[in-house]
Amino acid sequence: MDASPRTGHASAYAAMVVESGIRRRLVLAGSRLAQATESGDLDVTLRQCAQARRELRACYARWLAIPEPLRGDFSLVPSGPGDADMARRADAGRVEVRRLREDPRTGRNTEVIERTADLARSLAETASCDPTQADKASSRVTEQARPLGHVAEAVSQQALRDLAAAPVHIAHVRPWLKPEHFARPEDGELFAVMRDLDAAGRPVDPLTVAWEAARRGIQADSAKLAAGNGPFAVATAREVHRHGLLAQAAAAGRDIQANAADSARHLSGRLQSVDDRLRALLAARQAERQPEPNARVITMPRQIGPKGQPRRPGREAVP
Repeated sequence: MDASPRTGHASAYAAMVVESGIRRRLVLAGSRLAQATESGDLDVTLRQCAQARRELRACYARWLAIPEPLRGDFSLVPSGPGDADMARRADAGRVEVRRLREDPRTGRNTEVIERTADLARSLAETASCDPTQADKASSRVTEQARPLGHVAEAVSQQALRDLAAAPVHIAHVRPWLKPEHFARPEDGELFAVMRDLDAAGRPVDPLTVAWEAARRGIQADSAKLAAGNGPFAVATAREVHRHGLLAQAAAAGRDIQANAADSARHLSGRLQSVDDRLRALLAARQAERQPEPNARVITMPRQIGPKGQPRRPGREAVP
């Protein structure tokens, strides 16, 4: 009888029901995204990323509809002088957001309000987590977001050989191909070396890449960077990019499920973090599809049908 619902606590019970529904919806969205990556089709995966972003925004809007005292977004427990100061700054940020929303002069300036709200959320997230644990979690996310499998590793190594054989293509792939897209961390580090050499106007070949890598403390064998196919450099780089985006999408889907299933994690900051990752994935795909600035456009001659061909007297039968 003591645990039975009480009439005066109806709003709190409603908030609990809404939060449970949001978490179930997020778990489903993350599961669908993770399953979409298993097909290996990047376009299908990115469409699911866009759908997951719509789900996140809908869930976030529903979350904000809950009265702020019932959300528990910023339940900070200071554990030290620095944490206490961070908690006070987060509280000040929340007060400022409330004042801006209630002030008729700035109530329409949604950009200022949202920036202040984002600052308050980031302060709260920082104050509520251990920096050491945050660094470990960040490194785990980076490792989980790398492609897995022998095929991805073979493609990564082939892309390095192809780019070393035709470094002229490095400038084309630089805007969208990143070191974290490579299956092995050492391959990503070698690509960063090649990218830096090309940006500095220095020659890029297996020997110079291995030499510069050794100066940075990176193990590299010039023989493994030789015998590449220069004409296929962009094509293999696109394959590395595809594997990398698939791995990042799979990691994002798993994180959505894990964050939503863990009731100890606050939803607001986690939703914003995952939404930023999904938006970056979609932007990376758009950047890859941009045409090369100096690429030559090859056009096929226009085919003229039999009825459109000019008549040549003396060469055609007279009807």
